[in-house]
This record gives sequence, C-alpha cells and structure tokens, in this order.
Amino acid sequence: KRASSTPIGETPPKPVLSTPIVNLAPGSSPPVVRLEQGFVTSVVFTDISGNPWPIVSYDLGNSKAFNIQWLTNSNLLMIQATSMYTYGNLAVTLKGLATPVMLTLVPGQRVVDYRADLQIQRVLPGTTSNGFTHVSGTPIDQTLLGILNGVPPQNAKVLKIIGGQGLAWL
Repeated sequence: KRASSTPIGETPPKPVLSTPIVNLAPGSSPPVVRLEQGFVTSVVFTDISGNPWPIVSYDLGNSKAFNIQWLTNSNLLMIQATSMYTYGNLAVTLKGLATPVMLTLVPGQRVVDYRADLQIQRVLPGTTSNGFTHVSGTPIDQTLLGILNGVPPQNAKVLKIIGGQGLAWL
C-alpha cells in the first residue's frame, strides 16, 4: 500500500517560508509562488510596515489546476495545487490599491513555499509607516532579504553561535 501511494522516486519537498517583494512598476516580474500537490501554501499580503493588507477579490487563471480558500476581508489566501507540472497565474485585488497584484503559480517544485509573505512596497492607505520608508526605485538587496529569512548566501559557511540563539554565516 505504501509503495502504491508514494510518488515514484519522490522525497517530500523542502518547506520554506519566503518574503517575496511585490514590485508594481511596469516591466517588473511578478512574484513566483512554489507549490506542490497535496501541500497547502498560505499567501499573506502586507504593506511595507508589515500591516495586513486586506484582499478585495482574486481571479485564478487556471481553476482546474489550483484550489484557493479565502476568508473574506482577510489578507490571507490558502492555495493548493490540484495537478502536477501545470502552472498558472493569479490576480489579487487589494483594498485601496488600483493595480492588481499578479502572481505566478508553479507546482511540482522541490522547494515549496509553506508560507509566502508578500510585501507590497507601499503603505496601506489609512495607516502609518511606523517610521520605515522605502524610496521608490531603490533596489532591494535580495541577499540581505535572504539572510533575514534564514537563507544563507551561496557558498557561505555556517558559523557556530555560542551564548545565544541565532544563525551566522561567513
């Protein structure tokens, strides 16, 4: 029974928590959400200060390949791939934002986003920035963002931490 229910040569995908930055500028690439059949991925929308950005609606490009659950007026979508190796896209309309956020959905990946915290590079209308601002057009350092998410730079060597908790690389 185990052999018949286990995908051939497959090991479980590596789970990750990611923080894709949403760039709404013309010509920019949409964030990619990595999925796997049988696994739920939560997609959370926040503003630049971390405030939850409520979803107004969404439209799914390939409704036969994906299942989406959404608690109305929340900032959270739960996405499952229902078929393997079929990609699609998702348009999400956020409260007070004229431009829809476009996402590319890619199932069948070895690394799966268990949670993707999508950060919109703007302040949610009606809230404050908590003192944090971002100059439009300034590139965000993807290596530093990876480090903040616990993903070391390529070829980094792990350092041992003594006297506290943390991660460090050389």
